[in-house]
Amino acid sequence: MSLRNFAVALLVVLGCVLALIGQETKPKAVKYALIVGVDKYEDSKRLPKLQFAEADANSLNDLLKEKGFQTILLVGENASKAKIEAAFQAIVKKDTGDDTLLVAFSGHGHQFKPPGGKEVEPFLCTRDCNALDSATQVAFNEMLSDAGSSKVGKALFLIDACRVDPDPNKGSSGLDGHAVKVKAQTVALFAASNGQKAREHPDAAGTGNGHGLFMSEVLSALGGEAKNRRGTVTWNGLVNHIAGEVTPKSKTLFPNLPENQHQTPHSIGSLAGDAVLVEVEVAARKGGDEVSFEIADGVKMVFCWIPKGKATLGSPETEKDRNDDEKEHEFATEGFWLAKTECTQKEWESVMGENPSYFSASGDGKARVQGMATGNFPVETVSWDDTQLFLKKLNARGGVSKAFGKAVAFKLPNEDQWEYAYRGGKGNKQAFYWGDSLNGDKANCNGNFLYGTESKGAYLERTSAVGSYTKSDPHAWGLSDMSGNVWEWCDNLYSSGSFRVYRGGSWRSVARSCRSAYRGRDEPSNRRNDLGFRCVAGQ
Repeated sequence: MSLRNFAVALLVVLGCVLALIGQETKPKAVKYALIVGVDKYEDSKRLPKLQFAEADANSLNDLLKEKGFQTILLVGENASKAKIEAAFQAIVKKDTGDDTLLVAFSGHGHQFKPPGGKEVEPFLCTRDCNALDSATQVAFNEMLSDAGSSKVGKALFLIDACRVDPDPNKGSSGLDGHAVKVKAQTVALFAASNGQKAREHPDAAGTGNGHGLFMSEVLSALGGEAKNRRGTVTWNGLVNHIAGEVTPKSKTLFPNLPENQHQTPHSIGSLAGDAVLVEVEVAARKGGDEVSFEIADGVKMVFCWIPKGKATLGSPETEKDRNDDEKEHEFATEGFWLAKTECTQKEWESVMGENPSYFSASGDGKARVQGMATGNFPVETVSWDDTQLFLKKLNARGGVSKAFGKAVAFKLPNEDQWEYAYRGGKGNKQAFYWGDSLNGDKANCNGNFLYGTESKGAYLERTSAVGSYTKSDPHAWGLSDMSGNVWEWCDNLYSSGSFRVYRGGSWRSVARSCRSAYRGRDEPSNRRNDLGFRCVAGQ
């Protein structure tokens, strides 16, 4: 090898070595948290004692340390102006690159014009401050400015600090963010909006949860309630969770407040992309795992997980009483959530405000259900078109991501989803998920017309409470009444016409019509007292 070629080769090798060294020595991104909580103030005349600010800070510190943050906790006597500012500057002066800084403050705060100032500015009340002297408090805009000018990759602020007005006569107000100025890659979330106070859970007779209303939801969100499908809680996910949870709980806990004083969290600033705050362990879902979604105040609909898989649907040509439209075909799914039961009268009425059911206390069939509580009977006498109005209202309700871990849309299942769920992973070599016989014992149908047996069974001549038949032969994925009770509307057309499909049989059906593969159909505007539905939740 010539001297020139050797030199070139040596330079290449040295370049590779230096590149590897650079890769090995590149610092890993760090997450810092400065957490402050103040219950008791030296200026106690103007800044009354709080119950849970220090509990907020301690709990948040424990959670973030567990999730890998390097934390500085300042509570009680340590929550002085000097110590807060020193701890903050120690972080923002680091050459941190892609690091994240989270600052959380629970205590009193307000905003007013400092001496000589032209504009209202926000301040955090430290333990040793004078409530009316801004020079003794932490200037929040200066913190934001320093964070935005530093080499910290992202600066995030959680401010639960508007619990008192120290001097209403001077026009001061609780800290809410309307006088806050942020720079790029700096964001802040405030516990309340302009003119509102951030409140603590009421603690009369020990009923409180030991936290501020805002910070209680922050802790729940970071604990996993705001996780996305990747099992992480991001800043944007946290903000969305807080927005959907704090205001409704404010109205529940403080029903006598005027509407404009209910706590509405307020966020400012934006990030390029998002910021992952914590990772949450995501357990693998199993068929039949359940979640509850509050479809109306105090009314929850339960959904079962229908797992990923492939299956042959339709019926084999050898199946007894098979119809020509039950052609075998393959179906595959990544999994979805299906309502555990048919939509009940209680669920329908809670969303729609009325109960159209024939078999109800006020329906035309009330004589058949006299003395019975029909709230848990399936809703019926609803058309396919009616179900679309119900689903529209369901999709407009908040809290979906909290329940399902991601955004989902509520729909009717298409008939392949429905049949795949019905069969429960047992294939299509039997007529029902439990076997090949039915006489009204395992499903609410007309037990006088039998399938696969010679023994007559019951015929109620009405609907029954959902879940009444699950104990004898429970479904593998936790579903109820997939056969009998009421037919269930599906989303898809039967063929090229306007008819929509329904599946599963009903209280008046002969047993063969309750088979897994049987397909019924009707005009989408028609209503019958043997026809209802259940919801699917998916993307």
